[in-house]
Amino acid sequence: MAAGLEELTRQLNSFKPTSADIVGNLQENQSKEVFQKLLASDQKVDQLTDSLAEQRKTVADSAELLRDLMIGIENLGENMKNIQKEMDY
Repeated sequence: MAAGLEELTRQLNSFKPTSADIVGNLQENQSKEVFQKLLASDQKVDQLTDSLAEQRKTVADSAELLRDLMIGIENLGENMKNIQKEMDY
């Protein structure tokens, strides 16, 4: 039993608990790092969202331009038919 008590005493003497200040500082530093990483992620998400919005606008503008071109081509075809009829008349 004395040997066990000596071993326990030796283990307790070698045990050096971390102070609350050190733990608090480590926790604060980790919280800051996590916050910075979340902030960076939020910025990347915002950039991707802006990029997607621009791409959607470009696609919508392109579709509208193609529709206008198709209408113009149809009108040109009708005009050519009318000119052909007038020339034949």
